Amino acid sequence: MTLPDGRTMAWEEYGAADGRPVLFLHGTPGGRLSAAKYEPFALARGLRLVAPDRPGYGLSTARPGMTLSDYAEALLDLCWWRGWGPVPVVAGSAGAAYALALGAAASEMVTGVSIFSGIAPMTDDEARTLIPVNQQLRCAVDDPAELQRLVGQVRDAILAGTLKGLPEDPALTDALKPGADGMVADYRNVFGEWGPDPVAVRVPVLWIHGTDDVNAPISAARRLASQLPEARFEEVSGGVHAPSAETLERVFDATP
Repeated sequence: MTLPDGRTMAWEEYGAADGRPVLFLHGTPGGRLSAAKYEPFALARGLRLVAPDRPGYGLSTARPGMTLSDYAEALLDLCWWRGWGPVPVVAGSAGAAYALALGAAASEMVTGVSIFSGIAPMTDDEARTLIPVNQQLRCAVDDPAELQRLVGQVRDAILAGTLKGLPEDPALTDALKPGADGMVADYRNVFGEWGPDPVAVRVPVLWIHGTDDVNAPISAARRLASQLPEARFEEVSGGVHAPSAETLERVFDATP
């Protein structure tokens, strides 16, 4: 679709074609094709996952300087254009920040948010538990040129299949083909200062998080969830950043 400012927003839909729409907000990096792996969970519940590319990923036009609240407005444009609402939201990893921003901006359009492995604002001590590349990216958020350089290196390594611990993924290849703008915006937003006040997120939130997640410290996630007015936080003993099938069953079962 063409947004009011002339940019393009692209998305894919997975699951039941005539099912209830559920917004799926991908992690970093990621894109609309990243939701394909979750289609069985949607089909089993008669849901239709609507998975947009964030600006700068895949087929969505980049938006330099995009904030969490800016993207919440774009999601609302999509819902209004399609005549959807209120809708549930499922988000993983960095997608959690955008899901909460949407809940803060338009609680009347969101029935609830289900989060797995969500990244939350963290202290310097918590950041030291991150994998090394994410520690570097977090340290560079206040230096635009350095952040662009580091993200460009990470993108190139992903596309070359040489980033340690990350297998080749056609969804990521599609998402990163246009460049690094989407990743830059995500890392700036997630590792920088968050705009939305947690107490403004007046929708039910389920947050499920693994105790051994080295991409998103559980202590930071637990602290943010405790500040949300209507949140339930569940820990998965031994769980890592990639959610298990059991965790995803719980996430989709709780979709309001």
